[in-house]
Amino acid sequence: MSFSIDRDSGRPKGTTLTDKGIVHYTCNAPSDGVLRRYSIIPIGGFFRIEPREVLLIPENCAGQRIEADTLFVENFLRRLK
Repeated sequence: MSFSIDRDSGRPKGTTLTDKGIVHYTCNAPSDGVLRRYSIIPIGGFFRIEPREVLLIPENCAGQRIEADTLFVENFLRRLK
């Protein structure tokens, strides 16, 4: 699924690769400390939602290449500590 804004709710959804990294919407973000540890930037405020609901994730994070795939990213985020 690519990243987009839901027409009905006006909320972001999905995942996409940008020139800055992976942009991903999540409702289960890791803690702020974990995000800082892995240089993941919360950018939800740009969309007028809770900052950690949309994340900018480096393509190479925690020693692995991150795929621009929603399921892959959700599983990756769950493993971060």
